[in-house]
Amino acid sequence: MKLIGIFLLTLGALLAQTVTPQGAIIRMSDGTYRIYSFEDLAALLPPPPAGPAGPPGPAGPAGMAWRGIWDDTTLYNERDGVMGREGNTWIAIVPHPTVGLLPTDDPLEWSMTATRGFDGPTGMNWRGAWQTTAQYTLHDAVIDPLGSAYISIVLLPKIGAMPADDTAEWSMLASRGLQGMQGNAGPAGAQGVPGLGWPGPQGVKGDRGDRGDVGAGVSWRGGWFTDVKYKIGDLVFWNSCTWIAIVDTPADQLSQVPGASEGPQWALFAGGNMQSLLLPPGVPH
Repeated sequence: MKLIGIFLLTLGALLAQTVTPQGAIIRMSDGTYRIYSFEDLAALLPPPPAGPAGPPGPAGPAGMAWRGIWDDTTLYNERDGVMGREGNTWIAIVPHPTVGLLPTDDPLEWSMTATRGFDGPTGMNWRGAWQTTAQYTLHDAVIDPLGSAYISIVLLPKIGAMPADDTAEWSMLASRGLQGMQGNAGPAGAQGVPGLGWPGPQGVKGDRGDRGDVGAGVSWRGGWFTDVKYKIGDLVFWNSCTWIAIVDTPADQLSQVPGASEGPQWALFAGGNMQSLLLPPGVPH
């Protein structure tokens, strides 16, 4: 109360008129009066100066030295922390706990610091695309033919029942997303290798030629064979055509393939497909 009164005397714009147990009635500089509670007046006071620093407190206890999973051959020290085989964590409370004695069996030398948490729920077993003949089990997850993912919520869901139609045994994990926008067209590919064309239509039959001179007689020899010595006028069949020998086969050589371009041993006598004459020797026709 005395401190507040002294403070009021220092205000240039305020004069304390009456101080009561509930507060003070103040005459303002404009002649009006206002009631201030002691809480209001205390808020106007400047904060008190900080006192001198106190002495340092005593040192705290030593912290834990984490040693990992408890080992039955290790000599531990006081304040060593370990994880027991049951999953709880312990701290040594004596200088040297008994070697080989489990913390759970040695409460005089070890103190539990935390217990093992509860086991979490069983995770999802992804099985890929749903199959009509497969037997699924609890927590199996699949993607159905419509593109949505489901997880089994019963031990043995019915075989062949689509997850979308069997909501009592399957729960949706994710629905199929909307189809994305069509992407930009890719660059044009390189031009392919030209293909082999088919023969064109047969041309118009030409006029009959003039009668030729009477030639030497011919001899039909059947199919052509490379190891036969042919004479002028021999006729052979090869490559769907009939050919006539226009020179004798040399004695030291094999017969030339009819239609070959190496030399004039044969001439076309009669035959059909002129396109086949362009094929190399040895290719069957």
